[in-house]
Amino acid sequence: MPDHVSSAIGSIFSWSSEKPVHPSLIIGSGLGIGIPMIISGLLGMIGVGSIVSIGTLAIANMSEDSLLREQYSTILFAIVADAIAFWFGSVLGNSSILSGLSLVFVTFFIALVGGMNRTFARCSSLILIFLIIGSSFYTGDLLSAVGMTGFFVIGEIWIFVLIWCLSSLFSRFESDPHAPEATEKTVKPGSSSLSRQYRYWKKNLHTIKGWAYAIRISLCVLFAEITAIILNVPRSYWIALVVVLVVHRNLPITMSRISMRALGTCTGVVIASTLMLWSIPSGLFILIITILALVRPYAKSRNYLFYTSVMTILIISLLEFHEPYIQGIIMDRLVNTLIGLFIASILGYGVWQIPFIRKSINPE
Repeated sequence: MPDHVSSAIGSIFSWSSEKPVHPSLIIGSGLGIGIPMIISGLLGMIGVGSIVSIGTLAIANMSEDSLLREQYSTILFAIVADAIAFWFGSVLGNSSILSGLSLVFVTFFIALVGGMNRTFARCSSLILIFLIIGSSFYTGDLLSAVGMTGFFVIGEIWIFVLIWCLSSLFSRFESDPHAPEATEKTVKPGSSSLSRQYRYWKKNLHTIKGWAYAIRISLCVLFAEITAIILNVPRSYWIALVVVLVVHRNLPITMSRISMRALGTCTGVVIASTLMLWSIPSGLFILIITILALVRPYAKSRNYLFYTSVMTILIISLLEFHEPYIQGIIMDRLVNTLIGLFIASILGYGVWQIPFIRKSINPE
């Protein structure tokens, strides 16, 4: 076996122990999903609990690189932006040509603005994910969309308060040697340097590099929507969701990273669909996703393949546990995943590796 192949395989299954995970993130992640799901289960409103829990995923991801108490404005920006994206997706849906094109244009705009700075770039990735997730809750009723978005915001605020309180509690009883520290300088929206970054971003738009990610991701979403309409596949939103999960803003991403995303997504799809197939009791389901939520921050810092699998299982479970079982769901979900991966690998990465296109983006 060639050295570069064995090295790539080794990196896929490697296990990192360099970055410690603060207990407040692990406990907060588990309780953040577990408590809403337990309450909603007791009230017979498991669908509401799922939406609240999905909201927790939006902010829990923002807390893992720096302490929540040090990034209030960034969290506030993420809460508002993710909620708007979720609402917009739930209003648009993805069941028609018009709604599909609208999703493409919104995707393009979000991806383009996300290039302004690292904070916007990170937030824009989450915004795109929750835009597509929101489209899966389309009912055609504006009032229902507002109500679902309200529960989504409750989840965002709940996880923020919970992790903040846990982090503060741990800091009182220990020197906090394992507390997560900022690994990069985070520029918060509204800071004095934002105008300077805006000028740089605007100048960058005079080159193809400034438009590259917006073109890549919107092109992938466009083909995902076209494919979904032509094939009329059930749960077609998953094709677009796979695309936004796999296509990274950083084009020179390594092949091992892409492979981990693809393999992790497929693994998560099979496991989650199998759980749906078994029609497990609500209590056991809540226990499983609570354990997965506890593991998620740890998985993210240890192995990307493991993390991607866990996140995929969580997303599918929260989106569809309360839905009736449909015959052939595993095959449908796997087909949608493979379609999304194919679109992402070709239009999100492959085409952009053609020498003259790559040179136009990164001229020497």
